[in-house]
Amino acid sequence: MNITTGSMDVESGWQRQMCARDARWFAARSAAYLTIALGIATHNTWGATSVDATVELPVWSRTWTGTLGGKSVIVELTRTADALSGDYCYQPCADAVRLRLQLTGTIDTQEALLTERDMGAKTPDQSTGVWMLKSLDAVAKGTWSSPDGKRTLPVVLSQSTSGRPFPYDIRLLADALPKAVARCTSSHVSAILLYRQNHLVQELPTDSRGTCSLFIPEVIDANFDGWPDLRIQLGQGAGPNEAYQTWLFDPNAQRLVDAPRSLQDVLSPVFDPAHRMVWSEVRASCCEYGLTTYRWQKGELKEIEAQSSYTLPVLDGTTRRYCLAAPDYADGHIYFPRRVEQSGHRLTLTFKDIESCDTELGMPDEAGVDIWHTNPGGSPQLLKRETSTWARVSTSIGPRFCPEVPFFAHGAIQRIVLRDDPARCSGSDPRKN
Repeated sequence: MNITTGSMDVESGWQRQMCARDARWFAARSAAYLTIALGIATHNTWGATSVDATVELPVWSRTWTGTLGGKSVIVELTRTADALSGDYCYQPCADAVRLRLQLTGTIDTQEALLTERDMGAKTPDQSTGVWMLKSLDAVAKGTWSSPDGKRTLPVVLSQSTSGRPFPYDIRLLADALPKAVARCTSSHVSAILLYRQNHLVQELPTDSRGTCSLFIPEVIDANFDGWPDLRIQLGQGAGPNEAYQTWLFDPNAQRLVDAPRSLQDVLSPVFDPAHRMVWSEVRASCCEYGLTTYRWQKGELKEIEAQSSYTLPVLDGTTRRYCLAAPDYADGHIYFPRRVEQSGHRLTLTFKDIESCDTELGMPDEAGVDIWHTNPGGSPQLLKRETSTWARVSTSIGPRFCPEVPFFAHGAIQRIVLRDDPARCSGSDPRKN
């Protein structure tokens, strides 16, 4: 490997510095777990509650595909008691317009009535259509009408499901019905009730506390066994630090059972069935992120890999910039969208928005350059890490130990001693503290 460096090669010792960086991250991640646990489980011992639940209400979240006036659409709706809310889009649904057409309304035993609004219009509160659907089960049929009633189009939808359907109807035991008020009011769910043909089959105690609305249970396949599982968000943390309670479906007992603690302790878990991976992103502070991947092994969720964010120094002409490099997940692995790639003997950046990076360095020990190589069709592989160190140099106030930081500079690595700000320097060697 041929990588150009400037004044000093500090490859030796990078393991110690990276371990220190990761140790700070894992300590922060543990603190985030504890903060979430204390914040949302003050009254909770997985089922205990200090609030008397008095209302039982049906809930669901469903997706349909079909046609509106002959054009293909995707419709997503959530039911909470008799209220409906959701959105629809014309296929193919681009991300920029997927949530633009909003639907709100009510449902009873006979039909659903929905008002359509275009959130991208100059007057988003104005109705752009009215939906009347005879049912919202496996098949939904009805009509769309213009606000003035002069145009009517047929609506034909089929419910979309992946894998086995969830075998129960879901109701929540809550402290009160949701209220359509301007200000947020807290909502508490003390149990999830599972019904089959109007007979109660199972009760799942929980302590879910919504800030502005009830949290609706989600049907997922958490352990990739092909059976539908269930989870509910427990509280509103500092995103993305969200805690969930999860139950796994036991096909032998035909009941939902508590997921193992190894899953319950994971914040904001995301499930990737294609690669049978679970991944979690956690924010420890305003500018510190971490991402961890897991796999199921013998009924327990085991950690596979963890990466934390760091500061990537870039020399933009003569301007020193410090870019946040945060991990992301794709195709079964962790990668850094902002990174330095080696191609042949030259280094390149994978991003161009350098001007958005800070010009002030935060923690010198967290600054460094990770050098990656990506084979065609493969995932990025870490080749080398250039980390910051401390150099004893002369400054305007005498000899000091100042940060020596590696910068990506025009296809190479250039190390710069930051002696121009003695306040960043130390009278003793920080590595020996």
